[in-house]
Amino acid sequence: MTRRNDRDDQPRRRPHRPRPEEDSEPSVPEAPAAEFDPAEVRGGLFSIPDKFWRFSVVSSIDHPSACYASDASGSGGYFVKGTDESNVKPHLAWRYFVVYPDENNGLRLRTAFECVPRYFNRREMRLWATDRLRGRLSDDDLAAIQARLAIFHGGAK
Repeated sequence: MTRRNDRDDQPRRRPHRPRPEEDSEPSVPEAPAAEFDPAEVRGGLFSIPDKFWRFSVVSSIDHPSACYASDASGSGGYFVKGTDESNVKPHLAWRYFVVYPDENNGLRLRTAFECVPRYFNRREMRLWATDRLRGRLSDDDLAAIQARLAIFHGGAK
């Protein structure tokens, strides 16, 4: 004789899970993520890892770098790499522009920026926009770097 359980006649149901709208606590809408704009990076001084400059040295993992222009389409920006002024060879000093430390730029030493432009795309720039920002170039220093690049590269960005 088979024993019958009263539950066998009823379909099995999952336990009730409250739907999000049934929650007792109202949810706070998240603020939309701020859209990254490469134009806002112009004039910024960043600590860019050496791997993005395509070299490595034992003594450092990053170099100060200045963004002197952004792409008109907003897809990236143009940077120049900095180094300690004492590392510049005298016969190549004409290729560099020296920026002195001040309260706005975050530099600790006189830094020579090599006037050789390098383009970084928007994705790469987004990596440094917040956590690798050192400071900002003064308007005079930014204009001088741009003028030097225009002389060397015929109106570089």
